[in-house]
Amino acid sequence: ANVIMQKHADAMDAYPTCSCLPHEPGDRAEAQKLSSIIPAVLRQTEFERVYSACWWQKLKGGTGCYQVTWDGGKLGGLGDIAISKINLLNLFWEPGVEDLQDSAYVFHLALADKDRLRERYPALDGKALSSGPLTVSEFVYDDAVRTDDKALVVDCYYKRRDTLHYCKYCGETVLFATENDPAYAGGWYAHGRYPFVLDPLFPIEGSCCGYGYIDYGKTTQRYIDKLTGAIMENALASATPRWFVRQDGEINEEEYADFGNHFVHASGNLGEDAVKQIRPVT
Repeated sequence: ANVIMQKHADAMDAYPTCSCLPHEPGDRAEAQKLSSIIPAVLRQTEFERVYSACWWQKLKGGTGCYQVTWDGGKLGGLGDIAISKINLLNLFWEPGVEDLQDSAYVFHLALADKDRLRERYPALDGKALSSGPLTVSEFVYDDAVRTDDKALVVDCYYKRRDTLHYCKYCGETVLFATENDPAYAGGWYAHGRYPFVLDPLFPIEGSCCGYGYIDYGKTTQRYIDKLTGAIMENALASATPRWFVRQDGEINEEEYADFGNHFVHASGNLGEDAVKQIRPVT
């Protein structure tokens, strides 16, 4: 835990800044403008908060996941860039690829309120909104989190001839598809890239993800826990004295075990070897 906290503090101290460099002398003016615009966009998207959350995700789970999209409702309808952290357990891609952009399809699953979905998408009226075989990974919470009033919504991203397309569906109902809308004949985004950025800590061969400090430290921590348990067991053994008592010693064991007694009765000749303390091995 201390390693993760220290690494996160180092990451926040090294919070990135934007400095755009020109490709050629004629681009200097544009580079200066971008160097001023991009930090302002990042402040409006609260990127520092997302950066912090993704670094916690990266240090513990091995991979931080950013989603960079266009939010048409921001700035009074003008729209602007939106950056958020994505739960990596609900993001699916083609197995075996090391670069997410090489995957044929990318799926992002999320739960949404059924009433709000029906209000926003009239095509869902009268439908059961079953999730089918798909499920969303859930964390174990202290509070009871109800999901019976939620429906699974899938965002599917795929490429056709280097053009990015997008399809949102719930159950068997398509809510939106770029291939069905002539306004998106050129694709969902002009850059043609999936709107997800994976940031692994210790990369894994043949995977987009990486290992985290918990993965590397769990074996060492297991030995530390065993050693701590042994130390505690030895400490308890030393703090709780035990005794050997000869059977012919005829000592009142109840009185002897009660440290509040000032007198312990014994019969017969009491030798030094009648009672002997057990010394724990240190």
